[in-house]
Amino acid sequence: MKVSELISSDGGHWKRDLIFSLFVEEDARQIINLPLSTSRREDVLCWWPEKSGEFSVKSAYHLCLQGKFDKLPGPSRCPDQKIWKLMWNAPVQPRIHNFLWRVIKDILPTRDNLRKKGIQLEDLCPFCHNEQESAQHLFIHCDFAKHCFFASVLCYRLPQELGVMDWLQQALSCGDRFSIQVLYYTLYGIWKASNNLIFRNKAPCEITVAHEAVVAAADFNLCHQETRSRRNQGEDHVHVPLDTHAVQVDAGVFPSGNTTFGCVVKNPEGDVIMAACKREELNVEPAIAEALAIRWCLKMAAKLKLERILVQSDCLNIVECINGVSKLVVADHIAADCRDLFKCFSLASVMFIPRVRNVEAHRLVKFGHSIGSRTWLDGVPDPLSLDVWHEPISF
Repeated sequence: MKVSELISSDGGHWKRDLIFSLFVEEDARQIINLPLSTSRREDVLCWWPEKSGEFSVKSAYHLCLQGKFDKLPGPSRCPDQKIWKLMWNAPVQPRIHNFLWRVIKDILPTRDNLRKKGIQLEDLCPFCHNEQESAQHLFIHCDFAKHCFFASVLCYRLPQELGVMDWLQQALSCGDRFSIQVLYYTLYGIWKASNNLIFRNKAPCEITVAHEAVVAAADFNLCHQETRSRRNQGEDHVHVPLDTHAVQVDAGVFPSGNTTFGCVVKNPEGDVIMAACKREELNVEPAIAEALAIRWCLKMAAKLKLERILVQSDCLNIVECINGVSKLVVADHIAADCRDLFKCFSLASVMFIPRVRNVEAHRLVKFGHSIGSRTWLDGVPDPLSLDVWHEPISF
């Protein structure tokens, strides 16, 4: 059987029923999660670990190294790329990012790591004196850490069966900005309390650690809210050429395995003439989801028989890929489809806009995840006027 026999006659969809009948479920889901190009293109060989698709010894080395460490238990296992993205994107100060990076890499100067370097010292936990001080014990198993998290606004019970890295990846995937911040600052507070006890003989207090974590998160948000307010004063308006419809688009990938698109079409006067959301049983990388959302919006704009459109997305990587500025191998075939769809219009282009200017499409994604695919034509209510839009979302 050829791969082409698993694809629909129009070339745009997998034959799901056939695939699930031929393959085990895990393999079948991996197949249907591969996005297809809607235009007939010749197959090309790409090296997926590189964004350019070209092979490099460096990426091959790191791939082999990751495979080697994946077989090792506990903290020695090599973290996957998802946890790094979650970690570095968290809204905290750089020093807190650096601290958590050291936690995940297991290079904090805990007593077990110091002994590995030949330093002779008492290696028991300074809090409980029951076990060797390691990152695993200090942040998960120690009673002091348990009390700190339970006393915090998170009221969190630490999962004793997980390793530090797996627990952090799970916790950082929750999508709640403030909870992630409190998590970061609580971990940092536990480490600081440990050092204060060792070097200053200062008695630790769980309530203090929990309280200071909330205060630090609130102070950071207040400071950055003022900074964003000053920065956005010049972003109140995005210029759209005359006689051109603005098409704002966004996408979200949810832990449930669904991918949702949101689209808002505005006439040259700035009035919404169409809004739509689409939910698909698809589990892809966020960049691919953004590319698929733009392709979907272009098809809808063509059905509306619009002549001049300006597609606006807050995903810079995909915008640059479609415009030919850069190459992103995982989404390059979708970007090529988008360029082909430009031919349906007398004028079509795609531009980057900041997230603050793409709020309507962004919130449509959350709404679509809840209710499924939906389209509004004529007399579309302003999304920002609906109570449902005011639910906080972050992904």
